[in-house]
Amino acid sequence: MNGKQIESEVIRYLGDNNYRYAILIEGEWGCGKTYFVLNDLQTAIEKYELNHTKRSVRYISLYGCKSVDEIEESLYWSIVDEQFYKKYEQITHTESYYGKEKEKRQKGGRIITNISKKMISSLMQRFEISSKSYEFISDFLSLNKNIFIFDDLERCSCPPNDVLGYINGLVEHEGAKVILIANEREIGTLTQVKNREFQYLVSSDEKIKIPKEESGFSYHHPKDTEITLDIDELERRRKKLFSDNEYNQQYLRIREKLIGQTLRYEADLVPIIHKLINQCKSDTQLKDHLDNNVRYFIDDMSENNHNNLRTFQFFLSKIEYLYFQFSSFEIDCRYKNAALDFVIQNCFMICVEHRGNIQGPEDQFLQICFQNKRRLPTIINYVKYSIFDSESFLNDVTAYINAELAARLPDDDPYTLLYNQYYLQTQDWIEEKINSILERLHQNEYKSNLYSNILIIFIRLVKYGFPEEILLHAEEYMISNVKHGNSNILDDCIASENAEEIKKCKEIIHKINRQIRSSRESSRTEDILNILSNNESWAEGLINYWDTNRSQFPHEIQILSYTDADFWLQKILDSNAKNIHHFRMFINRLYPDNVIKGNADDDMLIIKSIINRLESYTDSDKIKNMQLIWLKEQLSKIYQQHIEYMKKIPQ
Repeated sequence: MNGKQIESEVIRYLGDNNYRYAILIEGEWGCGKTYFVLNDLQTAIEKYELNHTKRSVRYISLYGCKSVDEIEESLYWSIVDEQFYKKYEQITHTESYYGKEKEKRQKGGRIITNISKKMISSLMQRFEISSKSYEFISDFLSLNKNIFIFDDLERCSCPPNDVLGYINGLVEHEGAKVILIANEREIGTLTQVKNREFQYLVSSDEKIKIPKEESGFSYHHPKDTEITLDIDELERRRKKLFSDNEYNQQYLRIREKLIGQTLRYEADLVPIIHKLINQCKSDTQLKDHLDNNVRYFIDDMSENNHNNLRTFQFFLSKIEYLYFQFSSFEIDCRYKNAALDFVIQNCFMICVEHRGNIQGPEDQFLQICFQNKRRLPTIINYVKYSIFDSESFLNDVTAYINAELAARLPDDDPYTLLYNQYYLQTQDWIEEKINSILERLHQNEYKSNLYSNILIIFIRLVKYGFPEEILLHAEEYMISNVKHGNSNILDDCIASENAEEIKKCKEIIHKINRQIRSSRESSRTEDILNILSNNESWAEGLINYWDTNRSQFPHEIQILSYTDADFWLQKILDSNAKNIHHFRMFINRLYPDNVIKGNADDDMLIIKSIINRLESYTDSDKIKNMQLIWLKEQLSKIYQQHIEYMKKIPQ
């Protein structure tokens, strides 16, 4: 039943005085029962009561209640509010109250039941109220003037049969209207689990003789043979000694007596999710993107059989922070909206898998679909472990943009077709697309940021029986392409959850990256030597080269070692003060004060040699000589920092 149908049936129940019973609203954990009751059902009840009997709605959660006394306390505390104190002070100070009210109740034949007496006694003890106020309190606590909603019945630590027995007293003897909220499948399981350990202990006692099950043959152990009970035999003995049905039968008897109608709640998730989005404290842009992805949320929960609104609320708490971080990044406006949608969907998918403890389906086809969904490592770490790295998040988002958005190909491209449909088509179709992709790789028609995706698909196809040659050819063509190109270092964020696939793909990517670095080194050496050939502005040229290409340089870049120490020294000594100053600025960019590079040994040899040669050199030009002294001090500091750093590294 949807929410409107349940509202209609509850309203009919409230007006039914033919016989006394309770209503059970039943549904799975996390389906939104409580949200529906507190936000929709309670409002509908209060609106109805306003024009009818004017009963008050009392919501009571049974979560964690260990006894009927605790439940009872929760009940009367739901009734006793600030109005009680006000009314109590007003009435108890009026001398004529007791006589008049007593007479009125005698005429009405008011019966004070045992439940009421217990509650009144507790109240009197709590507030230190004198016995002469007894009759006032009993009138105030007329339970039939209330509609009680008991939630989380299955999460009550008190035996469910005791709880239902108490609630039956409210319904049958007090005439109260009661609505129960529960996941009925889970009722009583906690109690049974608690007793199960004791039951196994008793069942394992060999002194207790339990007849064997009849079978077509029998086997008698020798008397001196020690008999070991396996788990199946232990469970058989337990069931003989302790009947699981006994407890359940008792529950069913009380349930049948108490609950007149069971309403199965099935949430309409779309309006609820839209409402939850609207309630979150995010800016309009995020809310708009969340609203536009509601269909994705519904489909993902349905696909994973996890229609849990608590998971969605958990997701909202995570995506708000991710969005805050995402908004601080400088992202090309052409891709920003698509990238944000990807982050939203990625975060939700990971939240569902985490909260639903979903490891992936066993079915091979569904497993392929599961693995084919890219999951960002930074979001996984944040969702599962609350560990967040802003720089890594930016790198992950950038890698996705480069691989999926900036390099997006036409829908009929063989790579696009194979990537999206390889698990749906025939072998002949796949072989045709593989050959087309290999041909295009051979002609260098694919950007390098697609290489990892091509590799992961080929690795999977090889695993499913396609020849390994396709992977070898792909690797060969990729390495050849980056030799003469200007490719960026490939990202090793692999769109796979399979450790074996990731390992194999990274091995090939690292080979390609080694070639990219080698090609860059050759090209960079040539560029540096060309700059140094300009005697007039060589140092300024180095600065411009560094500033222009810094993003392509690895963190541990070495430049001084592109030529020998004698060359650098001669270049420095032949320069004027202005060039030496610019060279010092370049050195500061290459080796800033707050950065120590571990893989800089070759550069350090050059630096050490320059320092040694400058020790004994004095220039006749005082300004130039001053710049040389500053350069020597600057290089000495860099060298000393490197030495100290290397001492700390275990050999």
